[in-house]
Amino acid sequence: MLMVNLLYSLRTYGCTSIVAQSSTGQIWHGRNLDYGESSYEKQLLTKLAIQVHFRKNGQILYTGNTYAGIVGLPNGQRHGAFAISLNERAQGDAMENLRMLVWRAIPVPMLIRQVLDSPLNYRQAIEKLLTTTIPAPAYLTVSGIQPGEGAVITRDRRNPVDVWQIDTTRNRTPGNKAMNAIGPQGFNGTSMLQVLSTAPLLNPLTTFTAIMSAVDPKAYHSVVLQP
Repeated sequence: MLMVNLLYSLRTYGCTSIVAQSSTGQIWHGRNLDYGESSYEKQLLTKLAIQVHFRKNGQILYTGNTYAGIVGLPNGQRHGAFAISLNERAQGDAMENLRMLVWRAIPVPMLIRQVLDSPLNYRQAIEKLLTTTIPAPAYLTVSGIQPGEGAVITRDRRNPVDVWQIDTTRNRTPGNKAMNAIGPQGFNGTSMLQVLSTAPLLNPLTTFTAIMSAVDPKAYHSVVLQP
């Protein structure tokens, strides 16, 4: 288990994350996790992909997705508070990531789990993600429960680089274009799944899709993409 977690700390995750606001103000958060270099790796990872509920005193506090054997979470939702997803930021090298681990930087999937495990609100979660030292650069997408609560954090190992707040007026990427084609009216989890099922967001390296809306625990669901 240690070696598996070390591998994921050295390479982080590549993927797509989207935060959207419906016409009623509900915040939706979706992600595709892309990983692997071959059809064999894709087949193995899809078999290991799991959705996990974390409980305390019989109550589900948060839900996340990961691969069996991985302690941390690349994405998850603390119900009634916020959701987080991790994207790869290709900066630096694996040896520098390893050196940061030796200096006790917290692997990003473990940081996500720590934040989800804490009784924080959306703003407090962002502050924790901004200030904690991590071993590898990353993008962290965060969504809340109130209208306008959506952000993408760009992180270096020791410091934040930028925070992009949710913006419904810009149209820069295939994800934005797919979102605009659907529009905010009646937007829901099914709409988000439709967007994330559009190429190139869905691609041969996608192992699973997760749909989240922190205001509604029942909205969380994930789909494993078979090779």
